[in-house]
Amino acid sequence: MDFVAAVSHELRTPLTAIRSAGQNLADGIIDDPSGVRKYGLLIEREGRRLTEMIGRVLAFAGIRSGRQIYRMERVDVAEIVRATLEDRSWVLGESGFDVETEITDGLPFVKGDRVALRQVVTNLIDNALKYAADGRWLGVRVESDDAPGGGNVRISISDRGPGIPKREIQVVFEPFRRGSGANGGANPGSGLGLALVRSIVDAHGGSIDVASPSGGGAVFTVRLPAASDGAAEGGGRK
Repeated sequence: MDFVAAVSHELRTPLTAIRSAGQNLADGIIDDPSGVRKYGLLIEREGRRLTEMIGRVLAFAGIRSGRQIYRMERVDVAEIVRATLEDRSWVLGESGFDVETEITDGLPFVKGDRVALRQVVTNLIDNALKYAADGRWLGVRVESDDAPGGGNVRISISDRGPGIPKREIQVVFEPFRRGSGANGGANPGSGLGLALVRSIVDAHGGSIDVASPSGGGAVFTVRLPAASDGAAEGGGRK
């Protein structure tokens, strides 16, 4: 019931916006080119948001049912992070975010599902967009810890938002739990994004944690076990 109630509430907002904009266009209330374009962009944005939301709901349902199947292969994490940043560049730019990336050269491959790991990075970026908009800064770092036994590849997503209260640190990855900064309609969401991230990372034998200094901001760090058969190419700072 929590799942149905949360998802139903989440779907209602973009659907209402799309219906309202469509009705105004159909009734001829908006007929000048600039107004039509504005409404068209609103419909496109809310439609994309709806598509992403449905994807998260389906992924969450698949994980909870035990039917989620991951296609495991050698994956270049740096490539996944770059592709995800490119995909989200439109919304990062629209939101006025300054993005700073640092990707170490010659990172080892990890064994994982390319689509699922891309969703991990997407959800963490979207989480920063939602809760750290006032900071207008996103830091993305990909590196290896070179620990004995193969080590891990680390993905760190940092922001300069208000941070996470200590009492909420332990529950941010639980489904349907949203931070106090999400109160009201400014940050709509069902609280599934970080729960999905943790489920996917766990399925890959990795771990995720979050740190939030007293001065503000948050750093989400994903650790994925490195594969034992070679390293990927590329890297650098942007």
